[in-house]
Amino acid sequence: MDTRRLKYVNDISPLYQSGSLPPYDATRWASEAQMSVDDMVYRPNGFTTTVFRNPLFTWKRSFSTDNNPVPSSFASAGLITPSSRSLIFIDEWVPGFGNDISKHGYSSFGAPRKHAIAEVPLEGLVEQNWSTNARRHLKTFQKQTDVTIRLGTYDEIKLPYKLSSVPTNMRASMCHLVDRHLQAHPETVEVLVAESKTHGIVAAFVAGNCTEASSSFYLLGFYLSPARESQAMTGLIHHWFERTRSSGLKLCNFGDICGPNPLPLQSDRGYSIFKTHFGVRRIHYPGSHWKIKFSPPWF
Repeated sequence: MDTRRLKYVNDISPLYQSGSLPPYDATRWASEAQMSVDDMVYRPNGFTTTVFRNPLFTWKRSFSTDNNPVPSSFASAGLITPSSRSLIFIDEWVPGFGNDISKHGYSSFGAPRKHAIAEVPLEGLVEQNWSTNARRHLKTFQKQTDVTIRLGTYDEIKLPYKLSSVPTNMRASMCHLVDRHLQAHPETVEVLVAESKTHGIVAAFVAGNCTEASSSFYLLGFYLSPARESQAMTGLIHHWFERTRSSGLKLCNFGDICGPNPLPLQSDRGYSIFKTHFGVRRIHYPGSHWKIKFSPPWF
């Protein structure tokens, strides 16, 4: 597999400034789709949730919109009560930005998160920053007459998704993510469907629109073998860019992307290379920071 394209992506580390867009993880929109929201506590610069809790240990995770920790007092956050005290407390903090971080007693551990983000042109063709190959594939799609794109429903793409080549474990995690967003705020989720007159649904793309980050986020996507000739997936991405711009959002976030020097057997190389064709920048967000506390005061 030729991975040279990954070396030429414009890598940047976002700098926090007052009024700048928060990263996906720290938005209220993302928090509403967390695995567990029962213990969700919101702060001016982010939110805190409980990942796990039993009498032995409690694991708390916070996401911040800037490079300062979310206030982490368990008691003041409402996450610890006299009946839920634990011996060990794990305090995980995920900063929003990587510049000028004062660690505040935290230890750094974990690889930086990397997202592929494309800025949608305010005017002109939305594909103007795409690669030559991607623009050629778009022309192929626009010339063919078998496949059309429409808005669809999540239920109607579930069976075709099972028939796709997406690995089972990844497919399950993506479905869970979409389910949580649909439960939390269904009006922000769009299902784009590529349908063939001959083969039925051959590809689909699920996007979630977050006004806080002025971004439309890739949540799930797939294609079946009949979609290759028509370049239906490129057609779906073009439609996604156009809908993002018409919604007044600035960015299309393709989600995770690997680094410029992936390992030979790294599983995300293929789809990362695919994303590089659509004018993306590789955004490096900081990894997790940690504190472990033994028998701390609860109040």
